[in-house]
Amino acid sequence: MIKLKIEGALAALYLLCCCTMGEAVPQEPLKVGVILPLSGPVAFMGEAFQRGVTLFAEEHPASYAQLQVTLEDHHYDGKAVVSALNKLIDVDKSNMVIVWGNTPSGAAAPVAEARKIPALLVSMNPDALDRHYVLSFGSKNGPLIEQVLKFYRLNNSAHPAVVTVDLGNILQGIELMRKTLGEKLYVQVVANDEHDFTPMILNLRRNHTDALMLFALQEQAMTFARQAAALGVRLPVVGGDVFADLNYARQMQQYLPLVAFPYGLVKQAFVDKLEKRFGTSAYFYESAAGYSIMQICANAAQSWKHESPESLLNSLQPPSAEEVPIVGLRREYDQEFGAHFTNEVALYYADGSRH
Repeated sequence: MIKLKIEGALAALYLLCCCTMGEAVPQEPLKVGVILPLSGPVAFMGEAFQRGVTLFAEEHPASYAQLQVTLEDHHYDGKAVVSALNKLIDVDKSNMVIVWGNTPSGAAAPVAEARKIPALLVSMNPDALDRHYVLSFGSKNGPLIEQVLKFYRLNNSAHPAVVTVDLGNILQGIELMRKTLGEKLYVQVVANDEHDFTPMILNLRRNHTDALMLFALQEQAMTFARQAAALGVRLPVVGGDVFADLNYARQMQQYLPLVAFPYGLVKQAFVDKLEKRFGTSAYFYESAAGYSIMQICANAAQSWKHESPESLLNSLQPPSAEEVPIVGLRREYDQEFGAHFTNEVALYYADGSRH
């Protein structure tokens, strides 16, 4: 467990400013529990989210001082999520929780609902549907799949294909793709620990595949690219969010002619700021989500009077467009999705450009 606080000179400066300006110092902060993958197969995503939280704290110390943020590690494991969630409620007395990840959010949602604690779940799944205490946050599957279909169109693909692990909600996304492409979409599902792609690549060549969606873990995807290049199979590839490290995507493009990925649309100025502050802008949407969610919570802390959990949930509203780095961030209700924060998406390329 890690507590993030404004400390030392930064806190002293904030208190001095409050006293000088006659501003009331918050007597009781909004207690926010955050459950991230800080270890395990997607720890890099949790680290990216943390960078956004850190940047918000540095740029808005007065707003961040209204929050007491406690981090927990879920290792991308459902049981660990439930354990961390109960600990945040019972021990840390958190007023609300934030959970990152599709699978972890699915585990957290029924517990948060049963325990009547406001939960903001960074997930592309409809975890908030028919629930009163749950909000989801993130790019919806449908618009992201539309970007994949656009990639196929831009590459004039007559024989599109998908190679994927069974992870998250990717199989639901493939069903959405089939509604448009029908039987001409060739799909191969691989195990999470598969690293010999030679038979699969030869199948793609026999099927005259001319554009590929590759949804795999980082090491797997790079291995696939190397093996495809060794076999002389050079396909334009659109990947999942693990491609959203531009250095990684550029490495991929050593073996493939074109590499792209659909991702939540983030202001370029924020991406540049991440690069300058941390030396990396990898997984910039996750960082933008961390930053934006802290802004949402800070705004709620100003208006919520420590009343009911329901009133806190209603206080979680999108900030102004100028306050957040995510483009088109909005809260809406979808009959098939529930209450949800969503945003615009784009098709990014390995050179950092977008379509």
